[in-house]
Amino acid sequence: MAAVSPVAPVPAGQGSLPVPPVQMAPTSAPPAAATPRPNPIEDRGPVRRDSVRSARWIAHAGAKVLGDVDLGSGRVVGPLSVRGTINAEEFSSEADAEVFGRVEVQGALRLAGDSRLLAGLRCGELVVRGRLKVQGPVGVGRTARLDGRMETDADVTVQGVFAFDGTLRIPGTLRAGSIEGRLRSASAVGSILCDSIALRRPGGLGGSADRLQALRIEAREVHLESVQCEYVRAEKVFLGPGCHIARVDGTVVERHRSSYVGPEATFERPPGKFR
Repeated sequence: MAAVSPVAPVPAGQGSLPVPPVQMAPTSAPPAAATPRPNPIEDRGPVRRDSVRSARWIAHAGAKVLGDVDLGSGRVVGPLSVRGTINAEEFSSEADAEVFGRVEVQGALRLAGDSRLLAGLRCGELVVRGRLKVQGPVGVGRTARLDGRMETDADVTVQGVFAFDGTLRIPGTLRAGSIEGRLRSASAVGSILCDSIALRRPGGLGGSADRLQALRIEAREVHLESVQCEYVRAEKVFLGPGCHIARVDGTVVERHRSSYVGPEATFERPPGKFR
């Protein structure tokens, strides 16, 4: 299909913005090299602690921590509540979790169940199975994988691939090296900036209530299904079923007969507006 007139294609190499590197912010915990963490801790029953500092911590039946958690590695099988911060090299929570302070994990952070992080998140790698709700910015130094739902009130930055199967609610900007997503229900993102993006909706069209809504999508190449967006900028644009795009800056290579660009596009509510 010919380019959408009158806009011109994006010059080569300018289809996306670079993803800023995710830097781990300094924490108040003493450096591990200066003060080695104590021996491993294993809690076999439900436990309540003032704080936790250990080379390795395993809690088999849930835990409540009134202060900070500082670990080499940690694994909590039952419900988790932390009133302070979490600083760890690796950490996994396998049930519902609530953390009131900032979460800093240098390596992999694995979350399952319903997780609420109330002061932002930075980690090297993120794996979520369930629902993740974050107050504050999210920064991932390598890759992120979501199976479920992510809600934030600020920007999300993933240095590498962000793969998801589920629902996104991000009122700010989502930045990633690349994005591969399967939409399961209505989603909304303020802006999406990446090198390449592929958003699919399993099962075909679906109604307008199931679309991903965004104000802006910028990438080198975009493949979209069931997306409602005010502005798409890319060298190559592939529109599958159910897309409504107000403006395209670039070349529309393919367009499904159920997708519309320009005046033909309809919007039940402003793109990117959150209910």
